[in-house]
Amino acid sequence: MFMSCLQEMPESENIQLCLQDFFIEGNTEVHSEQLQRLLKQNKSNIKSLYINIKDTSSSLGEIIDLFSLTDLSHIQKLYYYGDEEKEAQISRILFPSLHYVTLLWGTWTNDEENLNENMARCQNLQYFNIGSFTLSHKILETIFNFISGQKSMKELALEWLDCKGHGGHDCKRWNLNLSQHSTLSKLHLWQLPGRLQLNISTPPLVDVMLMDINLDESSLLLSRDMLNIKRVVLSEIEMSAESLKNFIIVLEKLPQTVTVTMRYIRPYTEYDRVREYIRRSQTFHMIQEGRRRQQLFEFRTIKPSKE
Repeated sequence: MFMSCLQEMPESENIQLCLQDFFIEGNTEVHSEQLQRLLKQNKSNIKSLYINIKDTSSSLGEIIDLFSLTDLSHIQKLYYYGDEEKEAQISRILFPSLHYVTLLWGTWTNDEENLNENMARCQNLQYFNIGSFTLSHKILETIFNFISGQKSMKELALEWLDCKGHGGHDCKRWNLNLSQHSTLSKLHLWQLPGRLQLNISTPPLVDVMLMDINLDESSLLLSRDMLNIKRVVLSEIEMSAESLKNFIIVLEKLPQTVTVTMRYIRPYTEYDRVREYIRRSQTFHMIQEGRRRQQLFEFRTIKPSKE
C-alpha cells in the first residue's frame, strides 16, 4: 500500500509515511526506489529491520549500501537470514541501540577489527541468537568474549556454529562465562566447535539446553544459588565423570523441582551409573526412560512437603 502511494506521486515531497518495521527480501529490489525514500524519511522512526537475502541476487553488503542502512541509529530489533554462498558484513549493522539480534545462516566476513569495536558498543543487547553460521576463529573468540562481558542479556542461543580454520573438535578451548549475567533466563547452546569451558552459575536462569557440545572438565553447569532453574536438557554431551557427579549432587540440593532430560552423555560408563542411581534414588521421579543411551532419559527432582 505504501509503495503504491509513492508510485502514484513520485515527485511529491509532501507524502510523509511513518513506518517502524522494515522488511527487505525477495523482490524488494523491484521497489528499491520507493523503499529508499521510505527509509530516508523514517531514519529516526525505524525500530526493527528484517533482511532475508536467500532469494535475492544481492549480498548483505550490497543491500546495506543500496538502502544506506548504516544511517539507522534507533533500531532495536534486527533479523538477518542469509545464504551460505554469500559472505555477510554483519558488523556494519550492529548498532548500539539494538536490543534483539537474530542472525541465521551464512558465512561471516573476516572483519574482526570492525566487529570487536561495533560489538563493544552493543551494551543494550538483551536477546542474542546466532545459528548456522561459519565464522573465523577470531570472530568466534570476539563473540564469546563479548557475551562473557555482558550483564543484561535475557536470552542467548548459539547453535550450529563452525570455525573456518578448524574442523569440528579440532578447534581450541573456548571460555564462555555467564556468571555475571543478572537477567539471563534462557540459554540454548547447540553444536559449538572445540572444547567449551562453560560457567552458567547464573541465578536468574530458568531454562537451559545444551546439545552436541564437548565440555571442559572445569565447566560448571549448576550451582546452589540457581533458585529459578526449572528445566535442563543435556543431549550428546561429552563431560568429565566428576562434572556429571557434581551436576547430580547440586541438583539434589536445590529447593525447587527441576525437570531434567538427558541423552547420550559421554563417558558412557559414568552415564550408566548416574542413570542407575537416579532409578533407585528417592529424590527423583522418573518421567520417561528409553532402554538405549541415545534415547531420552527424563526425570524430575522430588522435594519434601513443607507441611
